[in-house]
Amino acid sequence: MSYTSNFKYSYTRASLELLVCVLMTGETHYRRVPAASPYNNVLFVRPFFTQSVFPDAQYHRALETLNVMLTHTSRLSDDVVSTGDRMIFVEDPLTCDDSLIDGQAALAAANSALFVTDDTDITVWPGAPKRLSNVTKTASIYATWKVATPSGSKNVLCYRPNGGTWAAVNSSIVIGAPIVNPATCNFTSLRSPSNGADPFTNVPAWQYSHVTIDGANDYSTFFSTFDRTRVVPQSQPCAEDSGSVYDSATLLQTAAMEAIFLSPSAGLYKLCYQVRGYDNVTLYSPMCPSIVVQDPVVVADLSLGCFHVGQTLVLSYRTYPLTATTPYFTASDSYRIVEGSQHCDTLPSSDRTFSSNVAIDRVYQSSPSGSSFTTVATHTANMGSIFLGSGTSAVRFCYRDTAGHEYAVPVLPEITKANLPVARRHTASYTYTPARPQSGQLILVRYESSTLAIAESKPFTPAQQYTVPFPATLVAVDVSVYDAQGLLPYTNPATYLDGDCAAAATAPVMSTTLGNATNTFVYGNADVAVLPQYHLPCYQLAKCNKVDAVSYTHLRAHETPEHLVCRLLLEKKKKNDE
Repeated sequence: MSYTSNFKYSYTRASLELLVCVLMTGETHYRRVPAASPYNNVLFVRPFFTQSVFPDAQYHRALETLNVMLTHTSRLSDDVVSTGDRMIFVEDPLTCDDSLIDGQAALAAANSALFVTDDTDITVWPGAPKRLSNVTKTASIYATWKVATPSGSKNVLCYRPNGGTWAAVNSSIVIGAPIVNPATCNFTSLRSPSNGADPFTNVPAWQYSHVTIDGANDYSTFFSTFDRTRVVPQSQPCAEDSGSVYDSATLLQTAAMEAIFLSPSAGLYKLCYQVRGYDNVTLYSPMCPSIVVQDPVVVADLSLGCFHVGQTLVLSYRTYPLTATTPYFTASDSYRIVEGSQHCDTLPSSDRTFSSNVAIDRVYQSSPSGSSFTTVATHTANMGSIFLGSGTSAVRFCYRDTAGHEYAVPVLPEITKANLPVARRHTASYTYTPARPQSGQLILVRYESSTLAIAESKPFTPAQQYTVPFPATLVAVDVSVYDAQGLLPYTNPATYLDGDCAAAATAPVMSTTLGNATNTFVYGNADVAVLPQYHLPCYQLAKCNKVDAVSYTHLRAHETPEHLVCRLLLEKKKKNDE
């Protein structure tokens, strides 16, 4: 025979060890019932969860994301958390009861109405906790209240462990008024570049749009120059680092704050804010929601070159989409190149950077002021030659219109990517045979690749054409299909500048190449010019521009005896004529 008895233990009481006694029919005294538990035949009422909230109470405000964490107090082996647990908020802790929560649609709807959906982990109430750990015995959720808690009310968390019953956590959360006014998010840069065309309907992708937001409710008490903002898709929570597509510093104004909004692609985004005061740091919280972003309005078109150290790029900026009819570019516009990890615009603007490893028209950048376009048409602006010098690992192209608006410029066809990685120089070293070539002699040059992962490289293979060494002829090659190589002659090596192979007024004669099975080594024939000259080995990846095989290295041709006799006789004749 078995009996079942239910009793409810007040959430306000501490944990306790109880004896269970029963009065049987016909008996006058209670008798102790041995408990089927390992706790010495007593009923152990263990403590329930303790609740902690991050950040501290002064930031328990509407539109501030809070991390509500529950921790098992007793920390016994069977104190666990699981995805089968459920939680919900109520106003009165006495209503944390199975009969008042389970199946109550009105309570579920009331909870849904309390929170900013995209910045709260639970969207269907009661819901499962997130960030579960049975090592720390914790479970938590991100929760962002829409409005302040009405006077006299409170938010009490009810929790039901998997297989258990509902109980109140002995704590409450009171939400104060917001400290920002999201209705005042003002995009000061939301207009077209350059020449006074109509404002954009929405924010263009890759435009650094300056946003000002009015403060409210002791604004100056909470915000500082250390605060940060980030941009995330509207559907993702601000507090999750994985959703961020851009983050920025802020500028503190008298009654408002200024931030920068940037999105890499069209869609629906929001601007999130984090307080980083001297003593307090908050979670990123929604500040300017539901920002519609359109496609970028300026893109780059690469007509020659590849993203490798030593390459010279030929690019132009153009309006996007390519059928755009609104005028954009003017002669007052400018461009610059920054390191890929840096951004084109900053707060404050004095922190803008440039890449000193990149040269424009053979001159390395030396300031963030930018360069003027070589030619400007309504929809196209041509840039000078861009050389990717040693030390370059990634680049970002920037555009500044006449009004001072800044844009990052993606390179077609990848309009959602502006941080462009730069591979190492293709050729790590070279050798040539014979070691002391004579004037007019055909030599064999062996180039060693810096890496096997060169997508653009495509030399001939032995099965396609030649065997090493090459025949004593130079064979022209279609550089749109295969790699090529050649020698650039110098009369004075002191005039050398990195990038000479691509910039030379008289291009070197480029001929075919032959690679081994893995393209670890590539061979080519070259004709050593008439003395006295030095020669710079040039290599051209298929579909790329010419690149100096190795910086500041020259192959010298040596005079044959016949050339030596001729030169001396000519010099003697010239002297006699004088």
